[in-house]
Amino acid sequence: TDPGQLGSGRRRVQARIDDGPAGRGLDGHLAGGTAGRRDQLMHALQAQRLDRLQHCSVFAGLRPDELLALCHLVSEHSVAAGEEFIHQDTPGDCFYVLASGRVLVFRRNLDDEDVPLAIISPGECIGEMGYFSDGKRSASVRALDDTQLLRITIEDPDPVRASIIANTTAQEFIDDNSRQLGRPGSVS
Repeated sequence: TDPGQLGSGRRRVQARIDDGPAGRGLDGHLAGGTAGRRDQLMHALQAQRLDRLQHCSVFAGLRPDELLALCHLVSEHSVAAGEEFIHQDTPGDCFYVLASGRVLVFRRNLDDEDVPLAIISPGECIGEMGYFSDGKRSASVRALDDTQLLRITIEDPDPVRASIIANTTAQEFIDDNSRQLGRPGSVS
């Protein structure tokens, strides 16, 4: 699968799922379905999540069982073109993988003007710096197109598994950024 095409064939299905009964999204559909249908939908959703995560360089160091565990910590989000969904100077409580669409990363300067920093494409992470540093968001992010995101918060009931996934993912994030900057990285 071409990372630039992640989810492209699934947009119509995702739109119907997001617009579920009384605006309840996917959970509303799953709660109202039969057990067999619900199991089928969950299996398809997990397969889609796994496919999308496998194409993100930040997760390259995860073993297949760790990727499967990570799939359970993911939720899908749709963002309309023009909507700002990460706000500069707010706590980094999650990060995202861009599944489809394009987003603009920017900072607001002292004159309240937006200063563009990057345009992010499908398969890339967004918001991971604030999340892994336990800090505030250093920039804001706005959808340029209607956008599909995987929202990830590594809070697992199994603290050992959560720690392994978080540490491996953080190391991959550092290595990925170091490769872009041309120097080796490490986590202490």
